[in-house]
Amino acid sequence: MNDVERAFCGRIVLITGGASGIGRALGELLAGFGAHVVLADLNSALAEEAAEGIVASGGTASAAALDVTDAKAFGRVVQDAV
Repeated sequence: MNDVERAFCGRIVLITGGASGIGRALGELLAGFGAHVVLADLNSALAEEAAEGIVASGGTASAAALDVTDAKAFGRVVQDAV
C-alpha cells in the first residue's frame, strides 16, 4: 500500500459535483484507494447511478442530493456523512 492509498483507506470523502466528470472520476479513484465516497450533486439520480457503479466495482459509496449554495443542506450532508 502506497502513501496515497494509506491516506484515504478507511476515510470518508465528500465530493461535490460527484455525479459526473472530474467529480465522478475522483470518486472512483478514491474508492479504489479504500475510501467511502459520498457523491453529492444537484442531479441525485445521476449521483446514485455513479455510487452504484462504484459499489458494483467493489468500492463503497453513497449519493446525496445537494445544492452547494444551500448552507443548511450542505451542513446536513456533512453531518450525515460523518
